[in-house]
Amino acid sequence: MEKKFVHNIAYLELGSGEPLVLLHGYLCSSTIFESVLLPLSDKYRVIIPDLPGHGGSAPIENGTHVDKFAKVLMPFIDEVCPGKFLLYGHSMGAYIALSLAEIIPERISVLGLISASAQEITRLRKKLKTREKLFIAKGKFELLLRHSIPSSFMADHCEKNAGIIRKIISEALDLKLSVINGSIDAIVSRPNRLHFLKNAGIKVIYLFGAHDSFNDPVLLRMEAEEIDKARIKLFSRSGHFCFLEEQQEFILHLLSLD
Repeated sequence: MEKKFVHNIAYLELGSGEPLVLLHGYLCSSTIFESVLLPLSDKYRVIIPDLPGHGGSAPIENGTHVDKFAKVLMPFIDEVCPGKFLLYGHSMGAYIALSLAEIIPERISVLGLISASAQEITRLRKKLKTREKLFIAKGKFELLLRHSIPSSFMADHCEKNAGIIRKIISEALDLKLSVINGSIDAIVSRPNRLHFLKNAGIKVIYLFGAHDSFNDPVLLRMEAEEIDKARIKLFSRSGHFCFLEEQQEFILHLLSLD
């Protein structure tokens, strides 16, 4: 499907219902959601941008904080969906979605956090991200990808999703080094927005896999239970890419929303 461009942001769009914006995660592009575009367009006007510096979107200078990504996306958001809309983000895309929600809470009808916490990064994850930058600096990025991307999926789903895994790796290898390092810095420096969610009055849905190697499902459940309006959608047979691993469940979840 051919991408459109608005304010230097490339995006996919299909459908004519209530706007649904999907934000991809670290090292990916809008194409990661391409397989759900058609079925979701039966109910929604689905809008899937490439984050700045990813896919066909222009990079941003000093893109080292999720708030900077959100600020660059705002003119795009204002033009393509100026009213209320559903906003779902996966992993790093969820951190950017949280930043957008804090800017325009009155326009977010539903905020979906896929495989992501609203809190700051844990000490262990921060240490691992620092090691990741060292690997990249030593020219071992491809080696890192060939280990980390398959391990993001539940082991039973790796063979079924082999083509998607290859595509993620291929797209990641095409990214500029500055975009990769800037994205890591954005992930590491993200603020704690749990207090915001507790008080914003936004309908929040936490979606996560029971076998996510990057997020503790127990802790995500506990976090969601601290927010009055939060709901939980657990994917029992999924890892970090739950929206792909149990794709039909993800589609049904969105199509069944009131």
